[in-house]
Amino acid sequence: MTKLACISLIDNYDEKSAIIVCDGKKISQQQFLKQLAIVRSQLPVCSYTVNLCQDRYHFLLTFAATIANGGCNILPPNQQPLSLQDIAEQYKSPLFVCDSEIPNLPAPSINIVDTFKAELPLNGDTMPPMIPGDQLAVIAYTSGSTGEPSANLKHWKTLSGTAKRLGDRLTPLSKKQRQAQGCNQFHIVATVPSQHMYGLEMTTLMALQASCVIQSAHPFYPYDVAQILEQTPTPRILVTTPFHLRTIIESDTQLPKVDKIISATAPLSLDIAEQVEKQYKTRVEEIYGCTEAGSIATRRTTEENWHWLDEVHIENTSFPYIINAPHLTKKVPLQDQLEPLSATHFKLQGRSGDTLNVAGKRASLQDLNQKLLAINGVIDGVIFKRESKNNKRQRLAAFVVAPSLSAQDIHQVLLKRIDPAFLPRSITLVASLPRNSTGKLSVNDLKQMHENARQPG
Repeated sequence: MTKLACISLIDNYDEKSAIIVCDGKKISQQQFLKQLAIVRSQLPVCSYTVNLCQDRYHFLLTFAATIANGGCNILPPNQQPLSLQDIAEQYKSPLFVCDSEIPNLPAPSINIVDTFKAELPLNGDTMPPMIPGDQLAVIAYTSGSTGEPSANLKHWKTLSGTAKRLGDRLTPLSKKQRQAQGCNQFHIVATVPSQHMYGLEMTTLMALQASCVIQSAHPFYPYDVAQILEQTPTPRILVTTPFHLRTIIESDTQLPKVDKIISATAPLSLDIAEQVEKQYKTRVEEIYGCTEAGSIATRRTTEENWHWLDEVHIENTSFPYIINAPHLTKKVPLQDQLEPLSATHFKLQGRSGDTLNVAGKRASLQDLNQKLLAINGVIDGVIFKRESKNNKRQRLAAFVVAPSLSAQDIHQVLLKRIDPAFLPRSITLVASLPRNSTGKLSVNDLKQMHENARQPG
């Protein structure tokens, strides 16, 4: 097999350009490489690293040091003790790297903050390390929103290629063009964790491969998002999710100028996108992709059609659609129904498993959830398939966060908006939903909630 060429850890390296902002202080690419050398000296060679760092700079250093040492980053689906123990057993005692206290963390482990205490003389010029394109750089897990989390292998060629294509699409001005217009580098503020593929691509990899500057802070609440954006130089990009955008809009939080807002992890409703664009005078774009392939297409939400990233294409004309691209190591089947419009554009019709069939009628689970969330007084909610005997019938249930409404109120509104065949059999009011850091709900959590709700007392 032909060995792939090496690809620089930092594309278009410029020692004076910033790569990240930590507590208001810009860290240049050269400063980053000097600190990277220190972290590399503390990590094993050609080994697995479970990257649990929450601060984006700590994550970036651990990520880069691991692959520069010939190793692979493992990005777990969560930080539950049982999940981490399973990974420890599966990968034969990988090194767990954190930047805060994590209970019951398997050994061996280190806190990256301690590595900065190491003394390491640096002589001569510091240049970015070259990484083999076929090196396994990441093992990323799916969120579990459609079943058990599963591992996906990511090589450096794929990660680098995806980031460059996203950079070309989402930050279309070259360095020379930005300088000519008096613009600086694009600065990214993100509400999603670096351990998620979307967060990894739009923060860590955009900093390394698309000349963007990322904020080390990881804001979650609307006020925090506004505050971090205010501290961030322009042009600014906010990387977030439909859940966060809905929360920001409903909180009436005022955001400073945002040049672009990027959303992913779930479909964004047209209504929310239009509200965000009008209120914040910005442009809202979505990214389409999957853990298996990474990001593969984008669109402006207020426009229906999707646009494949450069050189990404489908190889067949019926479901399941197979996509291919020069940066992918293999062809990837998609689980979504598409309507190809041209070689570069398509309509997304929904996930194949999203379609409900009842008494000869069809409905989209995604559409039902959009109608539930659109009810006045509903703060959060989900309609989901619940298990039935022998799985012969598709029964629906709903959990709803709506302090001012009753289950009967919600039922009556839904009855006016959806076909009675698709009304949830049960509507349970809850204080909150167990959404993860990207706003997703796992199938297992919903099953457990449903079981608990059925228990007497």
